[in-house]
Amino acid sequence: MSKSMLYIYTHNGYNDAFLKKDVGMVPSVMLNGGKVDSLIYCKEKKGKAVFNNLEIYFTGCGWFISNFKAILFLCRNAIFNRHLDLLIFHLSLRNIVPVLTYKLLFKGELICKMDLNTESAIEYSDKSHKINGIKKKLIRMIISRTDQFYVETIRNYNIINKGIFDVPISGKLKLMPNGVDAKLVREVIKTEGPDVFKENTITIISRHACEAKAPNRIFDVIDVMSELKLNNWTLQILGYFPTIFTDALRIRALECGVNIICDGYNLELYDVYKRLFKSKMFICLSLQESYCISLVEAAVFNNHIISTNVGVAEDLSLKYGNIKIIENYSKNLLSKTIEKTIKNDIKIKKASISDRMLDSYSWDNIITGVMSE
Repeated sequence: MSKSMLYIYTHNGYNDAFLKKDVGMVPSVMLNGGKVDSLIYCKEKKGKAVFNNLEIYFTGCGWFISNFKAILFLCRNAIFNRHLDLLIFHLSLRNIVPVLTYKLLFKGELICKMDLNTESAIEYSDKSHKINGIKKKLIRMIISRTDQFYVETIRNYNIINKGIFDVPISGKLKLMPNGVDAKLVREVIKTEGPDVFKENTITIISRHACEAKAPNRIFDVIDVMSELKLNNWTLQILGYFPTIFTDALRIRALECGVNIICDGYNLELYDVYKRLFKSKMFICLSLQESYCISLVEAAVFNNHIISTNVGVAEDLSLKYGNIKIIENYSKNLLSKTIEKTIKNDIKIKKASISDRMLDSYSWDNIITGVMSE
């Protein structure tokens, strides 16, 4: 585990729900319960908050002014201890000011959790790619000053292990998949009890304001369920969608005779886990994903998974047998895969978890393993 650490999160679009995923869990577990002074760039929030062992300060302003607050944050901490490490998320120009300031003031290690999708990995590794020259120079400055990079999937590890913009990083690169909160998983099992049965539910976790997640493909799932006459199944949609979109889903489902539930907005992670515990099938329809932690969560709760080849899907298939990957998505392939899964593969009736998946993807086990390398 890290000896002592600061944490700055500059990425746009922060949401409190992120804290229960990698944004909060990685720094929390890395310091094994020790206090982590944390600064989060967020225009919509101001003041302080506590999450586990993170003492969080929200900037309450946009990126430009937030940089001045980051400088003050680092200066204040440097007065007391110049040997603190710094964790940042994303190899991004949004981190340029904290990175340069940190390296001027501190003697610790700069750690970057990359949260990288495959498209960005290819862009960074492509020597012929005509990217803005100034941006490339600034990214190189960040790379040269970073002591460790954590990347989430084997595919992206292999791509960028060759270097980023001709800067070698292989000696700095480690594989760190995203994980699940094992304590919360066990709490769900304990609360639900031993006599819970799986329900005929297909679960999708997505959100509307993100084209990469291909939310319109949910209409394909409704059509397929109608064609396959899955009258005794329910489609469960979790995540943020505007009312106009969920109304359109309900209208299509009603026309097709499909049972649908669209009430998953702002669910606590505990409630999401409860839904996955009882669900039989999980579908990921995304065009792109940096990781898709929901696939891992679905595997831990023994869902049969159908996914496009994004994020962690390929890595997960090496450990988890109940996953089918659609390489080139089409509605017809989706239909055939759902039909085959229901007819031939789904045998589990009693709700349970996969101990192997929980052991592999527990945050504690992941981070302990990475930091002991």
